[in-house]
Amino acid sequence: MEIVSQYSLWWMLPIVILSFGLSLLLYYRNSRESFPAWVNFGLGTLRFTVFMFLGLLLLSPMLKSWTTEVQKPIIIFVQDESQSIVLNSDSSFYKNEYPEKVNGLISSLQEKYEVKAFSFAENLKKNTSFSYGGLNTDITGAMNSIYEQYSHMNIGAVVVATDGIYNKGQNPLYAMRRMKFPIYFIGLGDTVEQKDLLISRQAYNKTVFLGNKFPIEVEVISRKAVGEKTDLRLIHNGSIIDRKSIKIKSDNQKDVIRFYIESKESGLQNYKLLVKPIDSETNKLNNSVNVFVNVIDSKQKVLILYDSPHPDIAAIKSALDSYETYEVERIQFNKFRKNIKAYNLVILHQLPNASNSSLRVLQLLKSEKIPFLMIVGSNSYLPNINALHLGIEIKSRQMSLNTVSAVLNPNFSAFVLSGNLRSNVQGFPPLSSPYGKYMVSKAVQTLFSQQIGSVKTKSPLVATVNKSGWRTAYIMGEGIWRWRLYDYKINDNHNVFNEFVGKIIRYISLLKEYSAFDIEVKKHFDELDDVVFNAVVYNDSYEPIVENDIELSIKNEHDKEYVYSFSKSDSSYYINAGRLESGVYSFTAKVMNNKKTLIRKGAFTVSSSNIEARQLTADHHLLFMIAQEHDAKVYSVSQMKHIVKDISNRDDIVNLEYNHLKYNDFIDVNWLLGLIILLLGVEWFVRKQNGSY
Repeated sequence: MEIVSQYSLWWMLPIVILSFGLSLLLYYRNSRESFPAWVNFGLGTLRFTVFMFLGLLLLSPMLKSWTTEVQKPIIIFVQDESQSIVLNSDSSFYKNEYPEKVNGLISSLQEKYEVKAFSFAENLKKNTSFSYGGLNTDITGAMNSIYEQYSHMNIGAVVVATDGIYNKGQNPLYAMRRMKFPIYFIGLGDTVEQKDLLISRQAYNKTVFLGNKFPIEVEVISRKAVGEKTDLRLIHNGSIIDRKSIKIKSDNQKDVIRFYIESKESGLQNYKLLVKPIDSETNKLNNSVNVFVNVIDSKQKVLILYDSPHPDIAAIKSALDSYETYEVERIQFNKFRKNIKAYNLVILHQLPNASNSSLRVLQLLKSEKIPFLMIVGSNSYLPNINALHLGIEIKSRQMSLNTVSAVLNPNFSAFVLSGNLRSNVQGFPPLSSPYGKYMVSKAVQTLFSQQIGSVKTKSPLVATVNKSGWRTAYIMGEGIWRWRLYDYKINDNHNVFNEFVGKIIRYISLLKEYSAFDIEVKKHFDELDDVVFNAVVYNDSYEPIVENDIELSIKNEHDKEYVYSFSKSDSSYYINAGRLESGVYSFTAKVMNNKKTLIRKGAFTVSSSNIEARQLTADHHLLFMIAQEHDAKVYSVSQMKHIVKDISNRDDIVNLEYNHLKYNDFIDVNWLLGLIILLLGVEWFVRKQNGSY
């Protein structure tokens, strides 16, 4: 331990001299008090010491010291709690006897090491519950989470209890190569392949048209069932509407079968595919699967009308093509000869231009209240836009463009953006936007505002307008095709851009009678997904309000009802209903608005993938390869007790000592304050005893 300071310790010399001088003035040159010489000397010494300590504190000294920390090796135990563990014949063992064996192993390891216990299936969780409810298995994801949390610490070894079956994430053999610590495995499950029939894949259109025939393609895999016969059945509304025979001629046979179905009823239709089980087949969970098809009367017709070819047009069409509810047609304006009333929605790219004919098209859209999305660019003619008083006007002497970036408006409430889209906005490449003074009416809601350089403005870049139920939207700049490229660069897909376009189009195309109460929910969910609803309620001025509660009722096919209440945000409603079992669900949402009860009804499906039931043969070969690369072993459940001994015998699993350099401010030393008070107290007491003060 030593004393250090940011100032030179040579400053102590004038501090000592000054302290000595002040003490002399008090007790040697002071003629008003006549103490004996030895008392003067003692009191002077006390005061000198106090002055010196106070002067030392003025130099902001610190105490420099080293501390030693001993860290035990950390042994991390990770338990696979996916469904595949208990879908075999030994499920009772893994639920009853096996947890006791694991707890005994952990207790033995804790005698010498620091033990951390985790479980995993879809993701990593603290502690073990042995519930085996995981709907898929991500070994790599679990190990990456452990590596990120503990790689900087003294990891002795990791013990993973799993069957080696993974159906999510990367191959763990390659993903774990960066991990430089021993990885032991306890091999669970059965490595003997059982007789099994399963539906491994199904392909179909989730949205079809009423009266059309549509295909469902099914892949059936037969294992260890040579010589058996079965059939694949297609069931609708409880009745078998088609079946195909299957003769099994090999141990690992794959059959691809197609059904062609005529859509006779509109709405969400549930079709069940069932492979008839054979004798001695133990796993029958993977013999059936439900597919849900949304049968609609017609698509919404969307027209993309553009001034001249531009990459924005292809980007928008690609986004709309990802939604099966839109029929998109794109036509250059000077070649357009059709009736614009035939379309449900129009997208205007750099229109109106300077021609009177383009202005007449815009006037017709306004008079017929046809929803439109207008994208303003260099070829747009601002006087024609301003002439119709659509909600946004740009006052400018001549067309010139600014390079502007998008800034998300946190108070936007016309519809709800996903967290992924919101987080990507700040990285969107800039657009070319018309320069001028923007005049915005109260009916406009700005989604993205413009940022020019580092200056954030209130001018809208992307906005929606709601005038008595007639909805329009505006993108005040060209170049959104770059947003699509950015999305792919960051996310390896176009989902964010597709959502951006889809949300705008869906919002402006909503029917007028629903405009006071909007509910947004996906049509199809997987059983791994949370079922999420978003809602917006508007007053008579079409301003979003959150005054009243929204009641939500969800019913499954058996009329079992689930009741929820929406949570409120600043200007919208939200609810996460969690995961639901597979099936067709209907919902009813109610809210009081202006003394009227507004009701929205709809339906959605939850599909069961049965991923865990598709493969039940344990892959211990994978575990052996990983263990070999990490200088470890694979144990059976009966050999678990040897893990403690093998880890203890390793020379590379040892305690680590860490030396930490520590600085403490001298002024924080409690004994120093006590010493100063004590010295002053003794001085006062001696002076008092000698008749002074």
